[in-house]
Amino acid sequence: MEPNRFRHYIGIDWATEAHRICLLDQDGRLCGRTSIPHSGAGLAQLLDWLTAHGVVPALAAVGIETPRGAVVETLVERGFAVFALNPKQLDRFRDRYTTGGAKDDDRDAWCIASALRTDRSAFRPVSVDLPEIIRLRELYRTHLELGVDTQRQASRLREQLRRYYPQMRGGHPHRSGRPRRGFPSGGRPPWRYLAHLRRTGSRHSPERQIPLGEHPLCL
Repeated sequence: MEPNRFRHYIGIDWATEAHRICLLDQDGRLCGRTSIPHSGAGLAQLLDWLTAHGVVPALAAVGIETPRGAVVETLVERGFAVFALNPKQLDRFRDRYTTGGAKDDDRDAWCIASALRTDRSAFRPVSVDLPEIIRLRELYRTHLELGVDTQRQASRLREQLRRYYPQMRGGHPHRSGRPRRGFPSGGRPPWRYLAHLRRTGSRHSPERQIPLGEHPLCL
């Protein structure tokens, strides 16, 4: 990539509700600042604002803290060179100009654009993956999130049993106390598992039988 290929450097301080934008020229001079909402209309507003400032997509570099999302995909599809920066790296670049810890979105957007102009090697070029890869990545991320959520809910259920109905927890074959993913019945919901225990409790050894007829602890 040519050292002086880009004529404009765009820093985007990404957020969930609105994004702050800073535009610098190739000499580091400030060309403008703006804010756009996180919506389709906001992306159209950003593209119109850049066009009004004479920005040519093929000659502009964009720095942002995330390598994916609607903003990144829109800019890449329009021909902009997009570069991702780790938020921890942004903290180090921010320390060049100020030691204050207060959050300033305009300053962060300017820091991203300025660092991209002077330290482009610290950024990672972003490209849009094939639709199949994007779908696989999202499915895998969803799988991980559901696994964490299942573990969390199982821990909450185990804690409630420990406080209110310790007979259930004490009589289960797995009494090690170690976290287990999912329900102890191989995926069956707790109410079905209890019905299963009532039907088959006599088949277990005495130490594994759960005294389901006992009253819970009084709180």
